[in-house]
Amino acid sequence: ASAESTPAAKVAPAKKTRVEAPADPAERVKHHIYATKGAVTVEMAPIRGARGERPQMSIMIEAAQGDGGRSFDWEHKIIFSVMLRELPLVAAALLGLLEKPLVFANHGDATDKRLEIVGKGDRVLLKVMQGRRAIAVPVMAYDCFATLDIALNALTMNSPHLSGDLMHAMLRRVAQMHNQQKQ
Repeated sequence: ASAESTPAAKVAPAKKTRVEAPADPAERVKHHIYATKGAVTVEMAPIRGARGERPQMSIMIEAAQGDGGRSFDWEHKIIFSVMLRELPLVAAALLGLLEKPLVFANHGDATDKRLEIVGKGDRVLLKVMQGRRAIAVPVMAYDCFATLDIALNALTMNSPHLSGDLMHAMLRRVAQMHNQQKQ
């Protein structure tokens, strides 16, 4: 039978992608940031997508409330998965290219999770929320560098054909577009 007489194959609707941590802890690329009232772990994680698609990488942020000392409630942590389309903006925010806070809302099964990244002079404030719970952690220079390294690594793995200069130019353009959006 010719291609014209063969019925078109049915295509399954696209499924939501979800960031998942690798099963083997040795494969995990992550960085911990600790403050008095909270802590976060930023981790590179694969995106679960449709079968047959080339695997993509993003980041997952886990935030735990602190007790004011050196103890953190990891049992009741908030897990925020950065979507693939959000990853370039996270990198742009960490690079200091955004003129306004970066806010992602309506995440999670109950659409009650939110991430805010705000540049504050000599630091970046990373705030993860779920419902009324909020965990804010100041990110100083080294931690910003390590977190940015994970985000850029994920972007590079998704687009290995791009040079570093081209990646940076693309992130500057994404930041410019974000900066021009009306709030």
